[in-house]
Amino acid sequence: RRYQWEDMSDSAREQFYWKDPGMKFDGQATVPVGGRGEDGKVLSPPKNFLLMLLYPKRCDYLRLGDNFRQIDDLHVDADNDGGDGNSFWQSERVMP
Repeated sequence: RRYQWEDMSDSAREQFYWKDPGMKFDGQATVPVGGRGEDGKVLSPPKNFLLMLLYPKRCDYLRLGDNFRQIDDLHVDADNDGGDGNSFWQSERVMP
């Protein structure tokens, strides 16, 4: 978690110090520049910085610039959990 936090760009880290989304804008709160302390070192990750490990089974990809949509489905052999290479992705282009 800390490695990912430190590897982010300064501007990306700053966003985690913004006020809660959807709240009325009354001026931006004081944000540590680049998510760094006065000494220039990257601050520890705030509580709202979380990492999740996802195992997707389906991906619905939509690119609005050229109206491209593709659906990718993971097919897994019924006799295993997909961990030994007996799985594959099937892609299909569909209408946006």
